[in-house]
Amino acid sequence: EPLPHKYKFKVYAPVVFQRIRTLFGVEKQTFLHSICGKFNLYEFASNAKSGQFFFYSHDGRYMIKTLTYAEQKFLRLILPAYYRHLTRHPHTFLTHFYGLYRVCMPNADNTRLHFVIMRSVFHTEKKIDRVWDLKGSTVGRKSEEGESVLKDLDILEEGKKLRFKHGSEREAFLKQLEVDAAFLATMGIMDYSLLLGLHNDCDDGCCSTSGGGAGSAIDQITPTQSVRKRLDTGDDSLTTKGSTELPMTNTPPPPPPSLASAKGGGGRSSPMKSSPPLSSLASNPITSMSDLGIQGGTPLRPETYYCGIIDILQY
Repeated sequence: EPLPHKYKFKVYAPVVFQRIRTLFGVEKQTFLHSICGKFNLYEFASNAKSGQFFFYSHDGRYMIKTLTYAEQKFLRLILPAYYRHLTRHPHTFLTHFYGLYRVCMPNADNTRLHFVIMRSVFHTEKKIDRVWDLKGSTVGRKSEEGESVLKDLDILEEGKKLRFKHGSEREAFLKQLEVDAAFLATMGIMDYSLLLGLHNDCDDGCCSTSGGGAGSAIDQITPTQSVRKRLDTGDDSLTTKGSTELPMTNTPPPPPPSLASAKGGGGRSSPMKSSPPLSSLASNPITSMSDLGIQGGTPLRPETYYCGIIDILQY
């Protein structure tokens, strides 16, 4: 159906973002289908100071976030260096920005709305059982009762550690975080977060019932030791149109339950299934999984981790 009003639409740096999408194996038609298809978006409405909004694409593959004028200007400023970093470090944990746009609203004020499309950290068919927003600080880093996203003090008090099956994966994980943090420091960016999601593989019925698995070296690392920064957070909520509201923090949440159920069942034709893996996936020293999950845990309790550095436009 035609829109009742005319909107002016602007695309920023289309060639650069096209190259970024190509770098990460994003097909043009799949991208357009996810964003522009005849599907509802799932809204993550932020109550934070910025007043910006998050939306999931219908398949949970991408997130759409509105930006302030300062944020979009800053992204355009760092775009050349950001692009070089991605090409040199294709296994980066930094947010994958796939497009920057502006829409002029047909009102008296000619309001301009900027937004960015980015890859979802939790783009997987696995259920994300737990989520942490880690900042490498203990000041004000305790989640409130009832919050779904946990923080630094919560993971420290619990004593939770990431457990890698191989020392080489642990080393590559730490090295990539170090490289990404160094890049952000050169850009003068401090207010970012390490978003960590955990899937309990025991829920898939693959837990071992045998003994302690002698001979399998399990390396451990506390995630908070890798990232040092600070960020003011607010209370947010996730609204899936026509569905339910889930209390969340300022952190982008896992895909809403309706997305997970839509992916389940036999005979489905999920766009995520048909999408090719990253062109550099075969040489990824951290994971060999197409959804970028990192397999870990113990033989008796295997886990899969999903990580990403978010909020990198806060400076």
